[in-house]
Amino acid sequence: MLDALQRLSEFSALRVGNLDLTYVPPWQLRALARYAAVSKAQAIERMPGERQIASLLAFARVYESVARDLPNCP
Repeated sequence: MLDALQRLSEFSALRVGNLDLTYVPPWQLRALARYAAVSKAQAIERMPGERQIASLLAFARVYESVARDLPNCP
């Protein structure tokens, strides 16, 4: 339980929950997050800058929702 609270605290510190991402389809946000989660750092480093930011932002947003146990949040 303490580990889960620590993860939530770390994701919340990134402050991506307040960003308006309504223009991004939920399936695309989840796909970017999933790709970032399974990719090695070197693969993300080789991505173009905008793709890096999009993937890492999606990862932080989706996994913050997972840490909060909010299954319907994109």
